[in-house]
Amino acid sequence: MFDVLWRSGIGIGETTQSKLLKFLLDPTETHGCGNLFLLEFLKMLNIEQPEKGTWEISAEKGRVDILLKRNFPQSVIVIENKSNWAVNQWNQLYRYWYQEIFSKTKQTEKTFYLENKNCYMVVYLAPTSKKEPTEQTLTKPEDFPSDLPKKIPMEITLKTFYDDIYQWLENCKSKIPTHNQRVIQYVNQYQELCKNL
Repeated sequence: MFDVLWRSGIGIGETTQSKLLKFLLDPTETHGCGNLFLLEFLKMLNIEQPEKGTWEISAEKGRVDILLKRNFPQSVIVIENKSNWAVNQWNQLYRYWYQEIFSKTKQTEKTFYLENKNCYMVVYLAPTSKKEPTEQTLTKPEDFPSDLPKKIPMEITLKTFYDDIYQWLENCKSKIPTHNQRVIQYVNQYQELCKNL
């Protein structure tokens, strides 16, 4: 599927990319691999006790590209997908932090997020390392409460399709049952796409 789209020059938009990633990350989807993709992804991010609790995975809800969260131990991972080299929007990552993480923690101190970096994370997922978040996307909107920090109080986790997603898929591929050729081919084509964004 990816191969046909890529070779035809149609390409795959960011919304579709997010849904493709969500398909793999969600253990309840029809890929037949359970939580394999999810656990390997969480290990890549160094998330604390990735196998504990029940993870909820969503894509393209409330403007967030991909959202992973669980109640115990409380964890929230916001993923901003920039697979198509889209421009960094004003205050975008700050809004996501406020909406999905601050709403749960009520914490604004950098030390809290440093101490809990394995539970709360904003991931900036770019095609390659040549694209990074800019200051404008990390700063507070003018209409937000004045007692909030001027800049998002946590480090942004930078990951790329070219290196990190490719390697994540490689790690998963060796653990996919050999009879599941449909998903193995899906992963092979997705890896090729990761190198050509």
